[in-house]
Amino acid sequence: MTIGDRDEKAVVNLSPKAMVDSVAEWPLHRVVDHLRRKEQESGVAPEESRISYRSNIRMLTSAVSDAAKSYGVSQSKLCRWLSFHAISMAKDDTMLTDMVAKYAQLTRVGLEAADADVLDILNAIVPYSPKNVAEHAGMLHLYAPWIRSEFQELAVVCGVYAYRIVQVFIMRSIMTGDHEDMVNLMREFTIESERWDKWMRMRLGAIEGMLDKSPFEV
Repeated sequence: MTIGDRDEKAVVNLSPKAMVDSVAEWPLHRVVDHLRRKEQESGVAPEESRISYRSNIRMLTSAVSDAAKSYGVSQSKLCRWLSFHAISMAKDDTMLTDMVAKYAQLTRVGLEAADADVLDILNAIVPYSPKNVAEHAGMLHLYAPWIRSEFQELAVVCGVYAYRIVQVFIMRSIMTGDHEDMVNLMREFTIESERWDKWMRMRLGAIEGMLDKSPFEV
């Protein structure tokens, strides 16, 4: 997918890395207002990217649809904006940051020891799936190609399919909004969010355990 110079400039300017304060700490309405204003000022929206999924967190599609209506935008546009917020939240997640560092350490150990078992374990898929799952395939609209790339890199570290981590953090982005009419759904999303953290703690613990047993200096 090719991005023109003008689009690329817009992507860079809108990157969470360019923010003074953390986009991860913003409520959803502030993210929406920010991106809506930036796109209106530039007259250019970054070229979107997409990622396919085989199943979804139950009611996530409906939540995105309802939120899109409340902000007066299409579902695909809001999904792109949610992904912008989502990657910032994922990059700001302390457990994932720790896992990224230790995954890199263990990868180096496995390569130095020529230990195929360590590398195979690192590259294995963790059997995480949502507790309440909607068994249907679809496509997630992402704000720009760099967001897809960063989520794919995090997915490898977490040992999950890329669409899984995207769905979780889009869900968490929605949870920062004002949803007085979706109390029960937000409760379900909170349970799923905690469940994701439980799986990632197990993943991190396994990586740390292998590092502790390594005969190599890390």
